Parts: sequence; C-alpha cells; structure tokens
Amino acid sequence: MKLYVSVQTEAQLQVALQSTASRALVPLQLLDKIPQHERERVVITLPWLFEANVNKVKATLGQARSLGFSRLLADNLAHFAVAKEFDLTLHGSHRLNITNSVSLGAYSDMGLTDTVLSAEMLAAQMRDVTGDIATGYISYGRLPLMTLRRCPKSGGSPCSPPKANCRAFMKERDGRRLPLICDGHAVYLLNAAPLWLFDKAKDFSRMSFDLVVFTTETGEEAERVLAARRKHDKPSEQTAFTRGLYFKGVK
Repeated sequence: MKLYVSVQTEAQLQVALQSTASRALVPLQLLDKIPQHERERVVITLPWLFEANVNKVKATLGQARSLGFSRLLADNLAHFAVAKEFDLTLHGSHRLNITNSVSLGAYSDMGLTDTVLSAEMLAAQMRDVTGDIATGYISYGRLPLMTLRRCPKSGGSPCSPPKANCRAFMKERDGRRLPLICDGHAVYLLNAAPLWLFDKAKDFSRMSFDLVVFTTETGEEAERVLAARRKHDKPSEQTAFTRGLYFKGVK
C-alpha cells in the first residue's frame, strides 16, 4: 500500500521527504523548503478559509506553479476552481466527505485523480466504494474537530504568519488537552488523541494508499510514527489513541 504524509512543520517535512511516501501534502508556507527534485511528489495544501486573503494565496500559488509544483489538495469545492485556474492536478481530501461510488464518480468527473474517503465511514463500507480513481484512508493523526475564524487563545484573528512554536490548546472537562494549530487564515481545534490504525491494515487491504497526518508531532515523534507504520505496530500502553469511527460508525 502506498504511503501519503501530511505535514505542518519543517521538521515533519524533512521526515516525510526522507521516507518512502509517494505523496507529501505540504502547506504553502513550507514550499520554499523543498528541493526541486522532490517537487513532483508534493501536493500543495491550501488554507480551509482564505477568502479574506484570496489574492495573496493565489499569488503564492502562482509562484509555486512556476517553480514546478503541479499538485493541489482539494478540501472543498472552491479548491477545484483554484486548481483549474492554475492547471493543477487534483487530489481529494477526507473533507470532501466522499462516502459512496456515485459521489466518487462525480468527483472523478470533476477532475480528482485520487482521494481520501470520508473519515466518518466504517472500514467495511470503504471496501464497497469503487471507481476509476484510487482511494485511501487516514491511518494516523489528530483529526480536526472544529475550524475557527478567531483564535481561542488570543481572542483575535489567526496569527499571520503562523507562530512555529505556538503550543495553544483548550481543555476538555476531564482535563484532556485539545491542541490548536493555525495556518494564518483559520485555527483548527484537534482531537486530544491521534487516530491509530497501523495494526488494522488488513481491514483496509482493498485501499490504494493510507494517509499519515502530522500536526503537533516533533520530527523525532514523526520518525517513530512512520517506523510503527512499517511494522504495523499496535499503540503502546502509554499511548493515548482513538480508532475514530472506522469500527463503530456514527451514532
């Protein structure tokens, strides 16, 4: 099964580029850290919300296109229009919420070349989704619970550019920390524990690829995660984790 890796920091990016990942999903602000020979496997990720800064985002994207980057992740329908404007190959995010073969076919007709299926599906349901393009699932990572226009820490707009060492979080009633990450346009409230499915790979054997999503991990932690994927490790007893909705469904 092919590996895709999504990153947020430069340390995570270096780990991804040194791995066997077929695709590295990289935000705009890290594109200048990527050597030319690696650009073919990079999929650019755009902010979820950027209407207030659309000209700036498009200018950066146009520059990236001129430097040889040719792939874009589609989180929503607005990204399809951007991809068409800059002649970019489209890859689908789980946020498109594709749950069946009909919607997969419709998005394929709109230009998707592959996609991550909805994270709200059962693993058994994913096996029944078929089409002309490759499909994948998220095998690791903190999934976003909420997208916010204002920062809960500062009370103001998201920091632009984002602060590399910001460790902001919110707390659950039981004391668990919910990390906050920022892309300069919106703030994302993340799950307290990462999804972990490396030891469940057999349940996804019909998928074409799995996506490892790095958010708050250090470079060393990212290396350990990819090592665990290679060995199909179970999470350790000390590791907080979730199986998401892949085996219990939406209630």
